[in-house]
Amino acid sequence: MPTKVKCLASLEAGKRDLWPDDIEIKILYCGICHSDIHHGYQVVPGHEIVGKVFRVGADVSKFQVGDSVGVGCMVNSCQTCATCKNDREQYCDSTSFTYGTLDRRDGFRTYGGYTETIVVTEKFVLSIPASLDLAGAAPLLCAGITTYSPLLRCGVRPRSKVGVVGLGGLSHMALKLAKSMSADVTLFSPDHFLISSNLEQMEAVSGQFELIIDTVPYNHDPTVNSAPLRVVKCDVKYRFVIDIATL
Repeated sequence: MPTKVKCLASLEAGKRDLWPDDIEIKILYCGICHSDIHHGYQVVPGHEIVGKVFRVGADVSKFQVGDSVGVGCMVNSCQTCATCKNDREQYCDSTSFTYGTLDRRDGFRTYGGYTETIVVTEKFVLSIPASLDLAGAAPLLCAGITTYSPLLRCGVRPRSKVGVVGLGGLSHMALKLAKSMSADVTLFSPDHFLISSNLEQMEAVSGQFELIIDTVPYNHDPTVNSAPLRVVKCDVKYRFVIDIATL
């Protein structure tokens, strides 16, 4: 069950008004991610944020006060560089992340979702459909998009054969999303389902997968000095290795 908490922090003196394209959000729920736990001290983390629009800047056109919205790991970027223009804002040198960075426009330190409100540029705010449970939707802002992106980019379609490595938070999302696309999904795990250390089981599925999403959060090489996984390394069309330790 979600727990409601208040955040206490020592902030800079004074409070600026919203930029014309800013939205202030009253935070209702925030998921817990791997990087929130390991980021360090003297920071207010949280980047799986869901809440209600509280205030809007003069130029905001897509959202109104009271709308249900979500925020992921970014609050703004330069919008002029090549990566921004190609919808790759996460690679922008001037990106302001949800927490732990200085806002590129005013120099204030950003604070994440474990607080009461957050200010985000309109472009980085997502609408949450009324059909979604707000608390349940929060993990979609990180784990959801992290695993949905490779499924989308690789063109997964009905009856695509998709493998997911590692049973954890990300892999649960990958399994659900791939299944919702009507893909034929197999989980690789050292304990259950298809046993990755069992050479016979791995050989039996060699060449059957179009995409393997690897969510194991530890240093491991799936293609070198690993006979079971080496069975599939030359036959898979796509492999996305998601290092959640760096997300």
